[in-house]
Amino acid sequence: FLGLFAGAAGLTRAVRVLGLPVHDPVDTHTAPGGFDLLNPRDYRKIMGLVRSGRIKWLHGGPPCKTFSRARRRDHHAHVRVLRSDKYPAGLPGVQSAKLKEGSELARRMAKLAKAQQRVGGLWSIENPLHSFMWQFAPVAKLKRLPGVRLIPGDQCFFGVLYLKSTGCLT
Repeated sequence: FLGLFAGAAGLTRAVRVLGLPVHDPVDTHTAPGGFDLLNPRDYRKIMGLVRSGRIKWLHGGPPCKTFSRARRRDHHAHVRVLRSDKYPAGLPGVQSAKLKEGSELARRMAKLAKAQQRVGGLWSIENPLHSFMWQFAPVAKLKRLPGVRLIPGDQCFFGVLYLKSTGCLT
């Protein structure tokens, strides 16, 4: 098992408790020691590991900040809107380093998942259920692969104190 964008690495711990072998988790896109999925060398290293067939299950939850529907400008919030249903890759004319970074991390996660499927391994991608990521072309293409499903769930099942609808594409 390899968890990318692992956060507190709860899923990695759960897999380890089951007695299954795990790789060290990678949190967000940067890990201690300078590992960065945006760095072509580090990305190729992970891709090579996937293509070798040594990963049986690859899981990742790319950052959802720029894909969030909660970004809005109204009496509740004043956050720059970056994407929409019509433009899940980014609104026309919007220039943002965060938008570009979020898109690239989601694109790379989708490529890793596709490579994982090609070698017969399992993969899953997690994000909020109503995230624009599910409409983002590289991820949307994964949804059309045979046998792939978007599974809805709520984080309260895992002890979160509020209803947070989450999707897991697998």
